[in-house]
Amino acid sequence: MSTATPLPLLFTPLALRGVTARNRVVVSPMCQYSSDDGRPTDFHLVHLGKFAMGGAGIVFCEETSVEERGRKSYHCAGIYADAHIPQYRRINDFIRSQGAVPAIQIGHSGRKGSGCAPWDGYRPLNAADAKHSEAPWQTVSASAVPASKAAPVPHALDRGEIGAIIAHWREAALRALDAGYDIIEVHAAHGYLIHQFLSPSSNQRTDAYGGDLAGRMRLCLEIVAAVRAVWPPDQPVFMRVPRSTAPTVDGASMIPLRLYAPPKNAAPKWQPRRPAASTGRAPRRWCRVFPDTMCRTQSVSGAKRMSKRLRSASSPKRIRPKRYCSAGRRT
Repeated sequence: MSTATPLPLLFTPLALRGVTARNRVVVSPMCQYSSDDGRPTDFHLVHLGKFAMGGAGIVFCEETSVEERGRKSYHCAGIYADAHIPQYRRINDFIRSQGAVPAIQIGHSGRKGSGCAPWDGYRPLNAADAKHSEAPWQTVSASAVPASKAAPVPHALDRGEIGAIIAHWREAALRALDAGYDIIEVHAAHGYLIHQFLSPSSNQRTDAYGGDLAGRMRLCLEIVAAVRAVWPPDQPVFMRVPRSTAPTVDGASMIPLRLYAPPKNAAPKWQPRRPAASTGRAPRRWCRVFPDTMCRTQSVSGAKRMSKRLRSASSPKRIRPKRYCSAGRRT
């Protein structure tokens, strides 16, 4: 009779087509603003390598632009030139040597490009920046609608330019494959180019790439098809979609997609932990994300109260952290 304790679901292998991750811990794409003309540096080797050494199953590099003008800033990553491939391959070889799966997220900033790094306030580049070799560039989008009052007006892509954009995504996918990535993700959220086409607030086109939901989704679907066509069939293609946006002109939700359909008995479900009326506060709630995994969320005000109590040295009551098992239930 075996007495071995079964591993929590989080630490069990996960098969995605022909790629198997050693566990379900995924390091998500995180922009670092530390690239050199789009190329990764030793910083990225150390930054991403430490996650692989730490035991993560899948390690994503940051959102990587498919063309030079698609970067958010001069410091952002890109994979728009063949010269970028050796540096990415070097990092991926190390990630794979540590037992993790290397993955990449490719995207295009659209009208949110031509900006400064976070430590400079994300502001649009201007003439003063040009004196330091960071001249502003012409951004592009679905329509000539700026991202904010301070942002420059983007150039509305015409049909021929849209075809060139799709070709950039295809070429970026081929470079990513050559660089040794096993998973690729299309970034369609965060207000970037694809999201700008999806949203009726930024897409005011009247041609086949605008108007109703089908028209606004056209670019997204064509990009995914182009990437999938050159990506090996035994390797997965992910897609990051916006959680929500403004309603469509016909009142329907923007993009009713379900990327993974769970069993009927494991459909996403919010379960109040306690009624709000009994406490006068917003209830803590549970969200079922996998059949055997529950995640707990708490109101922002409740989190602030707890943070304040933990920081208070004079609090007469000792705060004991609640413990949860792998399935998210309290022990």
